[in-house]
Order: sequence, then structure tokens, then C-alpha cells
Amino acid sequence: MRALAFGLVDPTERAAALERLLTLIDRAGGHLGTGFLSTPLLLDVLVTEGRADVAWKLLMQDTNPSWLYQVSRGATTVWETWEGYTRSGKAKMSHNHFALGAVARFLTEHIAGITPIEPGYRIIGVTPSIGGGLTSAQATIRTPYGEVLSAWTRDGDEVEFRVTVPTGAQAQFHPLGGTQAQQLPPGTHVLRRAVAGLRVED
Repeated sequence: MRALAFGLVDPTERAAALERLLTLIDRAGGHLGTGFLSTPLLLDVLVTEGRADVAWKLLMQDTNPSWLYQVSRGATTVWETWEGYTRSGKAKMSHNHFALGAVARFLTEHIAGITPIEPGYRIIGVTPSIGGGLTSAQATIRTPYGEVLSAWTRDGDEVEFRVTVPTGAQAQFHPLGGTQAQQLPPGTHVLRRAVAGLRVED
């Protein structure tokens, strides 16, 4: 998996490497089988390789091991282990840990779509992705210019996007599958798009 992430696979073998990864995920019943070094990269690799559907499946999985399994056990942070507690109820290891928690970057950059186009977020990319059966998502990032917000709500055949651009910055709004980026000045903007005009990753 890391070989795909770092571009180390020969182009002629890339499809086979991806197929092997997909097979391993399928054999695990749609669960992660990666460790601390690969889990932060897995969802990005799947999206980059054109398998956003599998990335969403892993993200929305709610049985062990998965992020939503932790939520079902009362997690309000991301734990170091998938289970979080022993059978006797004793906490296992850290309950706020980066390795599995690195999924937060995927949530912020892919689902909410917030990325820096220029250093320091002077120009902000806002490219939200709709999918996974989600009906809404929201994320904020603190930048040197202030807080950036990207939120969306899907209602039937329409998606409402809300974007806040801090003073001194500007944003390029381009929902996944949209045809053209829209320049947004500082302020809060509400934009609506038909689902039919977007790429939905369900």
C-alpha cells in the first residue's frame, strides 16, 4: 500500500498492486488491515487510484476494526487501538492518538475539501466531496488569516454549500465533478448546486 502511496510501483504493475489491495480489503470484510504507518495513507490512495467507493466503505464501516466502531463505543477522540477498552472495561493505551486519528486530514481535505492553494491559506481550495450516504458534513481550519469553514447539506436533488473565507484570503470553490471553479472573496457564502451536476461518490 505504501508503495502505491509513494509512487514506487512500476506503472505497468500499478493496476495489479491496486487489485491486491482491494482483495485484501475484501477478504477482511470491508475492514482496514493496515497498521500505524499505512492507515493514514489508505483512504487517499484509494481515492487517487479511482476507488473512492472503497474509501467511503472503509470510512463508514461500523464494526471492528473501524473508526465508527470506536464512536459506537463512546469515543469522542480517536483511540490508539480499535477496541479502546479491555473486556473487563479497562482503558487500553492512549485515547487520543495520531496514527488512527490521521483520518481527520481525509475528512477535512477530501470530504470538506479544504486545502491550501498558496502557503498559509492565502488562497484556499474548497473542493468538497459528496458520498458515502452522508447528508451533511462540516469542517473548519484555523489559518493565519482566520477560520475557514466548509459545510454542505444534501437535500434530495440539491446540495447547499456554505463557505466562510477569512479577511485577507480568497477561495476557489469547486465541488467534486463541478465544471468550473468559482472565486470567493472574504465573507460567508451560500451556494447551491444540483446533485446531477456533481460527482457523487456513493
